[in-house]
Parts: sequence; structure tokens; C-alpha cells
Amino acid sequence: MTRAWLDGVRRRAWRKRVWFTACTKVERGIVDLTICCVDTVRSTRLALILGRVVVKILKACRSRFVMRVEWTGSDLAARLSRIGASWGMAQAAGWTGDRAFRRWAGVNAVNSSAGWRG
Repeated sequence: MTRAWLDGVRRRAWRKRVWFTACTKVERGIVDLTICCVDTVRSTRLALILGRVVVKILKACRSRFVMRVEWTGSDLAARLSRIGASWGMAQAAGWTGDRAFRRWAGVNAVNSSAGWRG
């Protein structure tokens, strides 16, 4: 992790208006101090802490549509995987873990006429 990369994550959180809602005051302080004082993070402990904070920020930055696609897609992929396995398809068990398949199922379900409900 570098100063420029962390600053980019912080700017993205500011633009999406999630900087104050996604992070606690302590987490914001850790990110700000790291940007001010360190060029490259070398401490594994600091990298783990910053990694958790960055994951929280990036999850908060996702759009409502993307979150809906992921929720719907994972449920539908699990259901389709069970159906495929019951029909005797050996590779159907891996569909639940396939990210591309989950997204495909989610986009198709959300874009259907009954899929998008508030």
C-alpha cells in the first residue's frame, strides 16, 4: 500500500459521501495519519488494519444496483446449482462458487420485469 493509493481510496470515499458513515473516527484517523506520515506501508499489522478499513470503504462505495445483483445472484446461483446437481450434472456443484455465474444470474434476475422492486 502506498500513499497515493490510500489517498485515492480516501478521495473515492469522499466523492461517494461514505467517508464519515462507513468509517469510525479512529479508522479515519489511521488512514489520514498513514497518508501523512508513510510513503509505503511496511508493517504487516498496519497493513492488516488498513486492509480492513479499505474493504469497508470499498463495500460502502458500491452502487445499489451492484449490491442487488450480488444478493440476488448468489441466491439464484445456489438454487440453480442444486437443480443442476439433482439432474446429475457433476460440474453444477461449482456454480455457487463461480463469481461470473453469480453475476450473470443476478443481472438476468434483476433485469427481468419482476426482478427490480424497490
